[in-house]
Amino acid sequence: MMFEPKDRELWIAEIKSGAKRKEHKTATTSLVGLLNDAQNDLCERLNSNDSGPWRNAMNAVCVAMNNASSETSVMNKILSQHTNNAIAQKNSSSTFNVVLIGAIFHPTSELVASGPIGRKYSRIVEAQRFKNAFVVAIQKGTFEAVYDFLNSEANDETQA
Repeated sequence: MMFEPKDRELWIAEIKSGAKRKEHKTATTSLVGLLNDAQNDLCERLNSNDSGPWRNAMNAVCVAMNNASSETSVMNKILSQHTNNAIAQKNSSSTFNVVLIGAIFHPTSELVASGPIGRKYSRIVEAQRFKNAFVVAIQKGTFEAVYDFLNSEANDETQA
């Protein structure tokens, strides 16, 4: 979960990760499948009358932010309202901002194609199942390369 203090918007993230699935011919189709799973799982939970995830989120906010900021209060107020809405069966996934993340553990010798990922994002937006959506699709090898680069930059900065 993320919070944008400027506009007091809550963003809910869902990540699905795994290896290339046997039923998929390419890493790209597996990654699109992971994004489908993230979308479907989050849509189901956001439309549910189960208040448990909202209560867990409220607890996580308190722990992570030590009840020390005005953002904590605002976030808990928002989460409390969603908890009440879930119990009253008034939540709808179309009122939530989401970040759907797919991470595939597959060698970069078979690169993921951006076209199908872009088309998946377009279908998510067109379906209007969520208020706003971001999609993050990453391959483990790419993530590791970015991490190694940022880590080396940080080490260079501390040695300067």
